[in-house]
Amino acid sequence: MTTVIDSDFKRRDTEALMEYIEHEEENLRDRTGHEMDASDRQHLLDRSEEHGMSRHLIISPENAEQLDTKGIGRATRQTIRETIGSREGVDWAYAVHRDGGDRPHAHVVATGRADQPGDPLWIDRDDLDQIRDRAHEHSIEQEQGVEHALDEALDESLSQEQEQAQGQEPDRGQQHDRGQGHSR
Repeated sequence: MTTVIDSDFKRRDTEALMEYIEHEEENLRDRTGHEMDASDRQHLLDRSEEHGMSRHLIISPENAEQLDTKGIGRATRQTIRETIGSREGVDWAYAVHRDGGDRPHAHVVATGRADQPGDPLWIDRDDLDQIRDRAHEHSIEQEQGVEHALDEALDESLSQEQEQAQGQEPDRGQQHDRGQGHSR
């Protein structure tokens, strides 16, 4: 089974990329899988301005037809967290597309420095291979129904960290919904 990965980067075009990713009522989601609001989007745009660039990744698992949108999103989050998302100074978001004729896929927008090898968003052939391998593994796990309790706990922890960093109290309603397995 082959998982298709595509990557490109643009200087100062993050807003257009985010608008494209959100087309057809697909909402941009943060690293925890929650829908981004206007302030979250602005934060990503501001970070992109600081770095002067954004990277666009497309992750399209071969088994995407067997996965629901939530499963593709979960596999995408796991993949990005384990690869470029864990690098210092990298901010990212994603949306899952189920376009008419295309195989379901996820678009990822990431921002960080990428001027030279060693910078957080500098991606070479080995990095792309690693992203492809992780995406393939995680999409297979989703199809096989691998237990996701640890991933949900990580999402919750990351969400709380994000809210604390933004100076917000966690929304108790969201915590209750997440505990019940509902998506937001």
